[in-house]
Amino acid sequence: MIMTKYKMDLHVHTPASKCYKDEKKDESYYGILREAVQKKVSLIAITDHNTIAGYKHFFELKDKLLNEKKILSEFQDETPSIKERIDSIDDILSLYNKVWILPGVEITLNPGVHIIVIASKDNVEDLSIILDQVGYNEDMRGSDSDFLPNFDVHNFLNLPILQDKIVFAPHIDSDKGIYNVLSGIYRAAVFKSDIICAVSCNSSTQLEKIQKLIKNDPNYRRNYIWAYLNASDAHTINDVGSKTSYVKLERKTFEDLKNALMNSTEFVSDIEHQGIEMFIKSLIKRQRVIMVSDDKIIKDEFDEILCAALNSEYRCVLLGVGKDARLNGTSFSEDDVEKIVKKASENIVNFNDNSVGFISEKMGNGKSVHVVLLRNLATELCYVKSTDEVYIYSKEKRKAKISEIEKIVQNKLLAGLEKFQAKNDNTISVIQENLSTVQYPIEKYKLLKSLEAGKRFLADLVDFKHIEVKNNPNIWDEFTVGNATGTVFMAKNEEIVLDFAVLRFSCPQSKEAFDKDILNNMFELDDSYIVITNRGGTYLAEINPEEKNTFYVDSDADYICIKLSDESQISKYALIAWLKSKAFLWYITRIAGSTKLYNPMVYNSIIIPGIRCLNVGGEIENISKKIIHEEKKFLEKKDMIENKNLINPENEEEYIREINDLADSHNNTVNGMFNQVDEIIFNELKINERQKEIINNDLIAYDLAIEDSIEDEQECR
Repeated sequence: MIMTKYKMDLHVHTPASKCYKDEKKDESYYGILREAVQKKVSLIAITDHNTIAGYKHFFELKDKLLNEKKILSEFQDETPSIKERIDSIDDILSLYNKVWILPGVEITLNPGVHIIVIASKDNVEDLSIILDQVGYNEDMRGSDSDFLPNFDVHNFLNLPILQDKIVFAPHIDSDKGIYNVLSGIYRAAVFKSDIICAVSCNSSTQLEKIQKLIKNDPNYRRNYIWAYLNASDAHTINDVGSKTSYVKLERKTFEDLKNALMNSTEFVSDIEHQGIEMFIKSLIKRQRVIMVSDDKIIKDEFDEILCAALNSEYRCVLLGVGKDARLNGTSFSEDDVEKIVKKASENIVNFNDNSVGFISEKMGNGKSVHVVLLRNLATELCYVKSTDEVYIYSKEKRKAKISEIEKIVQNKLLAGLEKFQAKNDNTISVIQENLSTVQYPIEKYKLLKSLEAGKRFLADLVDFKHIEVKNNPNIWDEFTVGNATGTVFMAKNEEIVLDFAVLRFSCPQSKEAFDKDILNNMFELDDSYIVITNRGGTYLAEINPEEKNTFYVDSDADYICIKLSDESQISKYALIAWLKSKAFLWYITRIAGSTKLYNPMVYNSIIIPGIRCLNVGGEIENISKKIIHEEKKFLEKKDMIENKNLINPENEEEYIREINDLADSHNNTVNGMFNQVDEIIFNELKINERQKEIINNDLIAYDLAIEDSIEDEQECR
């Protein structure tokens, strides 16, 4: 599914509103479009007060221009001025092609609240019918204060004509908004209405209160989540696009837009690069983070926050993110934040040379979110120089007690000693392990010959595609293990052996609906492929040829895609298992000195032994399919846990426990399966126990296995 992202402003006024502040002439209509194009706003809704005259005038002007151009075209070669006028008309008409203009109306209802109704262009006259039903005749239109109808907002929302419209409650925290003006059970009934699919709010603080009210009060609980939009309420040309939201659509239709607003968590964002939002949410779930959204606290107390982060071992501070994990934004720019961080770091004793990284993103509400990353943990107690105070963080920032300061000092000292001891132990271990790799040369020669019996070179058996990665920004930082379904395979640039992995065979998939420009930078799959990443990681990007979706694969570095040219002798399932087996890893390190299979020298050394267990329908293929099935089951359960956490993000400890328990259970299951793969290969190659021990010891020396635990060795593949 290819999605297109639109930057939208669904609350724009024209000179047809009596309170419009710019000049009330035709040029102002063109100015609205020019401003939208300049700010890269590709979708606007014209929502004048109680009238659709402004929307209609846009297209009356367009028709007038088209007629003028038609007449002038007959004489365009006669004088330069006619040619210039035609060029001027073409310039204005091009604005209409660049901006999708929707008809809407901002209706004032009893007891003085505003509701926006947006229709498709085919149903624009429905808006006039709605105004008539409410009580606005032609003489009353264009103003929001001259007349207040008897029609109240609750009864209005029950009008059948609204069923196929977009109903949007603007500035709900203003003196014309449904939150501030209404109250009690009446307000709750309006909030619960399924007809309203979107709202906007002027204050992020008020918005947090409203969201908590909807979440915690059963009287306000909705059947689906509103789209929380940024919209300009522009009454001047300059204000057009000053506040925007982003929506992803498969088709440029009114129906798709309405569906997106009703499924806003998936299709609507405050941020252009939704990957940043996903990255922040991923940080909140998986890292210890401090979230601050209050500008005054950021300005006046950031040295204390930074001190608390260092003492409590938090490496990440999110600015412009509320404690409920909502991205509210801060008024500080990236330059402002750099200055604030620099000033704070200079006021912290023992901050030393701890480098700080920044990721900043502008939001549609005109504010920004910032991710402040500390590269290293503090090795000593930190305190604020100007006050001699020590701060820690535990749900909130606070001054440390004497006992807490003592504990921090002890922990820092112990950590330093453990690091020193670990370095010594590692040096001794490396020497011992490297010595073991040169032992038993005769036995190892026999092993090599066993593996090479009946060998075939991989390069002779596959079709090969080398893919140079184009820049796909903001889609990799937050990507982790993937989803149970998705049309984009994302092969992270990992080594062939990982410290921890729950997907051993399956290429991670993303259910994210990427923009067309990003998909164009990916390799389109025509069949299942084995992906070999730049650092040697191997994945099976398996697709069902009966599925009608278009599939893509991407990596965060250059990669290779290989496909068996003939699966009659060896299947892709057996091949991926062989490339991860102990026997293969041992062989390739002895022959090529590396497991970076992407390297041409290493790739051309890859062999497949002539053993029956690798044949189509053999034992290895069957086990591989079972492992892939287990990985899919794991992802389905993982997605369910993550979706549950999105609904109730406050219980983070339970979420982490559930994910860890699921991963442990999955790993134990698959570890046992892959042990069978190794044993089947060993048995068919007639590798004895002594040779198995040699292979295992060498893999440990090459950091390709973990000592003392066969199960742990399999975790690393």
